[in-house]
Amino acid sequence: MATPVSARPAGPISALVGLVGVAALALLPPTAAFAAVPCHISRFELPVTMVGLRPTVAARINGIEVRFTVDSGAAFSMIAPAAADRLGLVQTMAPWGLFMDGVGGSIDIHIARVEHFEINKLEVPRLPFIVGGNEVGANTVGLLGQNFLGLWDVEYDLAHGAVRLMRIAGDCDDTNLAYWAGDKPVIVLDLERLRGQKHTLAEAEINGRKLRALLDTGAAGSLLSKSAARRAGIVPGGPDVVAGGPLRGAGSALVPSWIGPVTSFKIGGETIRNTRIRFADIDLQNIDLLLGADFMVSHRIYVSNAQRKIYMTYEGGQVFAIALPPRVAPAASAPDASEADAETPGDADGYTRRGAAHASRREFELALADLDRACAMDPQAAAAFRLRARVQRELHRADRALAEYGTAIGLQPADAEARIERAELLLSRGDRSAALIDLGAAQQALAPQDDLHREVGDLLLGAQRPELALAQYDLWIAAHREEVTLPAVQARRCWTRLLLGTEIDKARRDCRDALHVEPKLALALYGRGLIELREGATAAGNADLAAARALDPGIEAAARRGGIAPAAPASAASAAPAT
Repeated sequence: MATPVSARPAGPISALVGLVGVAALALLPPTAAFAAVPCHISRFELPVTMVGLRPTVAARINGIEVRFTVDSGAAFSMIAPAAADRLGLVQTMAPWGLFMDGVGGSIDIHIARVEHFEINKLEVPRLPFIVGGNEVGANTVGLLGQNFLGLWDVEYDLAHGAVRLMRIAGDCDDTNLAYWAGDKPVIVLDLERLRGQKHTLAEAEINGRKLRALLDTGAAGSLLSKSAARRAGIVPGGPDVVAGGPLRGAGSALVPSWIGPVTSFKIGGETIRNTRIRFADIDLQNIDLLLGADFMVSHRIYVSNAQRKIYMTYEGGQVFAIALPPRVAPAASAPDASEADAETPGDADGYTRRGAAHASRREFELALADLDRACAMDPQAAAAFRLRARVQRELHRADRALAEYGTAIGLQPADAEARIERAELLLSRGDRSAALIDLGAAQQALAPQDDLHREVGDLLLGAQRPELALAQYDLWIAAHREEVTLPAVQARRCWTRLLLGTEIDKARRDCRDALHVEPKLALALYGRGLIELREGATAAGNADLAAARALDPGIEAAARRGGIAPAAPASAASAAPAT
């Protein structure tokens, strides 16, 4: 799940945004400053690559290449603590009265000023970032929020792989800024503002109930608060409402969610009938609905901070990701990319980014058509080959996916992401030796604080190499002490130590620490139960194992696959790790 983030400044924030505003005045081309001339639009394009439903952009921090998630729902740009440490950023205490809320609760924060921030050759000196929260995912170091995006008008054209920073000048008061629309219907919304905030808000309706919606590219899937869902007649246990699983946000807790039916969704002149949406037990403070990247990739949106208007056109595809089918069947023949979209990219990177956008909407054959063109135009485009491998995996074409990964890794041998993805595919096919080679190369390419150590550890554990997995978990836990997923990784390290049959005291501590934060974590309960049976505490051990089985009926089978003998209720000996 995405990481929808919002900021709630309780005190002055000019110190955070002032330096950015001064530096940004000259970033876009100069235009006339008086209303006596026709309306003129200047723009600066940020190339966006969709990773699933996360819009990501390449940047440089003090000369180091990084990627950010574009998050229109974040009041401030953020960097995860482990990434800030890896980048060597100097951190200071946040100003008094400044704090942040997100899904999962409040966030402890610090401030880091990046001396040299560069994005697509645009340089911004001393850009401030908040340091805090959880890892964002998609191999990005953090979020690019409204203290950067909100300095201009912004166009979100995720379907074509772009976010554009816009500036208007001249007589623009009555100008329709959806310059691309042609004959398409244009939705025009009033841009709402809450006092002291730069969120992009508009009015929407669900089942006839008016709601305040936040346009939030940082949330992969659109999300309704539980209280707003109740007002719209959607409640847990209601007709056709099903459990949606826990959500991970920016805060330190996981929150429950549900998926419920929506009779009608309206925004401006657009109506969607008989769809489904996720809702969760969250407090968004004056916001009812997050319209996430699923909504925004299906629309082209111009947010005019100057006019206080939002212009929007529907670009096709499903609006809410929850309504997407689990797989899209491949078409008999791939459509021609030039016919699929009138705005034809001009280079391989453009085709790659548009292909990624198609893939995010599960339009896999359209994605392949674009990626085929990208690979033909630039045979050195490793990113296009890697993305083509991902699409082939989605279409269950494992042999083709392995061939594409082979090309991508041949072009970029140190691409840890591609190595990890290929290793996962190889393990699913039973080729453990080849997978271990990829995992060895991946871990060598990662910095000690990298979030991907967790994935490498999981795959090594699945490859029956717990001694190697343990080292990866050690690295990840050392760098992610405040991460919301810490208990789950501690529980996996507990199991790993049980498999090795050594450091049982440390295994006990891992499971104990995990359960202190998440008392109903099945993996940790089962691990603690095995330790208790091993030490002769039969009643306590069996109680923990029973509780784990009740929470996760498949945990016994997982224990067998992992090499830990399932515990027999009357015997502690059977709980010992296999040797």
